[in-house]
Amino acid sequence: SYFILASILGFMLVLFRIVYSQLRAMRNKTLLIQQSIESEQKALRTQLNPHFIFNVLASVQDLIESDAPKLASQHLSGVARIIRKVLTNSRSELVSLADEMENLETYLQLEKLRLGDKLNWQIDVAPDIDTSVKSIPPMMIQPFVENSIWHGLLPKEEGKGFVHIQLIRKGKRICSRIK
Repeated sequence: SYFILASILGFMLVLFRIVYSQLRAMRNKTLLIQQSIESEQKALRTQLNPHFIFNVLASVQDLIESDAPKLASQHLSGVARIIRKVLTNSRSELVSLADEMENLETYLQLEKLRLGDKLNWQIDVAPDIDTSVKSIPPMMIQPFVENSIWHGLLPKEEGKGFVHIQLIRKGKRICSRIK
């Protein structure tokens, strides 16, 4: 009878250990999934620059108030394209330089709608850079260009402004130069 009781107790301990291990593994997996979701949300918040969204929506409001609905509609279409692209790219750690350049071009066109002749730009990509390779984090260049426009061009009182964006290779790295 002691043998049967000890066997039952031993079996229950083994069963408890198995259930406990599985519950612990599920808890760890849930924690990892939660951390992954939080990281994705943080990356998305980082990529959707609040200043950019505020500025473009304020521009749309200005266009509507100045009775330029067609221009406001173009502006909103561009904003929608950028936001859609950011949301799509937010799931990727790296994007192609071509995707990044397309986003940058859309952003610059939006700013051009708002600023007119005060903004002109040129983007030069070195011939030895393959833009189709996924090689850079999403929205890597746009915040620096935005900064150069807002803090470099806009404070100037003279007429036209010009932003020159160069992508060059230095060894294995791709470097951007914004002037």
